Amino acid sequence: MDDTLLGIGQIAKASGLTVSALRFYASSSVLVPAVVDAATGYRLYRPKQLHEARLIAQLRRVAMPLHDIRQILAAREDPAEVATIVERHLHRLEAGLADAKHVLSTVHHLLDDQETTMPTTTDALAGLADRHLHSGKVRELYSADDGSLLIVATDRISAYDYVLPNDIPDKGAILSQLSLWWFGHLTDLAPNHVVTADVAEYPSEFRAYADALRGRSMLCRRLDMVPVECVARGYLTGSALAEYQRTGAVHGVALPTGLLDGSRLPEPIFTPTTKAPTGEHDAPMTYDDVVARVGAGRAEQLRTLTLAMYRRAAEQAAAAGVILADTKLEFGVATDGTLMLADEVLTPDSSRFWPAEDWQPGRQQPSYDKQFVRDWLTSASGWNRTSPPPMLPDEVVEQTRAKYVDAFERLTGRPFEATRA
Repeated sequence: MDDTLLGIGQIAKASGLTVSALRFYASSSVLVPAVVDAATGYRLYRPKQLHEARLIAQLRRVAMPLHDIRQILAAREDPAEVATIVERHLHRLEAGLADAKHVLSTVHHLLDDQETTMPTTTDALAGLADRHLHSGKVRELYSADDGSLLIVATDRISAYDYVLPNDIPDKGAILSQLSLWWFGHLTDLAPNHVVTADVAEYPSEFRAYADALRGRSMLCRRLDMVPVECVARGYLTGSALAEYQRTGAVHGVALPTGLLDGSRLPEPIFTPTTKAPTGEHDAPMTYDDVVARVGAGRAEQLRTLTLAMYRRAAEQAAAAGVILADTKLEFGVATDGTLMLADEVLTPDSSRFWPAEDWQPGRQQPSYDKQFVRDWLTSASGWNRTSPPPMLPDEVVEQTRAKYVDAFERLTGRPFEATRA
């Protein structure tokens, strides 16, 4: 190996970093010169450090934090560890892009001189930016020092793969508290990922944000998420109705002739979909597709659990005068191989809830979920579903919030206690 030392100017020119940047990385212990002349302070580098300088230059181009760059340099002989660090940063970039899209959508409406309410939950948690892992349409994920995840439900609402420009007050709290209630009623069927929802028991790094987290967050175990959206349907409506009208089946499951919008199915069916990235559509899967994706044993476990949980929840909802038409469940695998129920469960965002007293097949059913928002978007709003979505009028926001509260109170039998970030 050629051990000829290179000057800082040579390293700068060959790597694309500036001399001042190299001095900064030296003082930050990211890229320390091999030799520093005691008299002149001139920095000299070994040839192999040029590779490190080029690596740093590329990582900084994608705004990787210095802490992560140090970890990558220290773990160069461990490809798996390097891949984990890179993947973590990629999630941060994707989260930042999702947040930027949400903010720019709001800006679009501000420029149109329309009033809007800026998001409050994410603003209140701005101090946790270094721990932020991912932004979903509704939820934000943060990492804890002990390896667990903090899942925070915002008041955002989405429809047709768009996050709408204004929020539904208290929606995140309703989703979190209803999910926790359902998790408690399903634990005998499968364990879930919740560690605690008591902010007093959260790791110390989150306690300063207790006011913003209380009532709308959960500390959860990290899981390897199963790449399948597990959907159970007991009634025919929505995209399943459209597929049935074309083919007489739903996701490969043949159904009797003569069914209408809102018809009860002879028995609940398992109609899984893919898990598409934010902004893209989930694609229907047959049961054979699931077997090909996760294996026969896991596929059968997913189908059995999904249908068992649907039946349990449908029975519980019926006792409250509510029809559970369909629902989406997500599962993950713990490090010991245990399959666990994860994400949210049986909320108005992931399920269709209908008032039993108003059920009438052959029409669109009144609902306790965000179908009300979808209907306004596709009718009264005049939106074409390709341009940025319009602001929801105050009356639509208020009625949507009321439907979410009604769902919570009818299902749980207790009043909803609002929490605000």
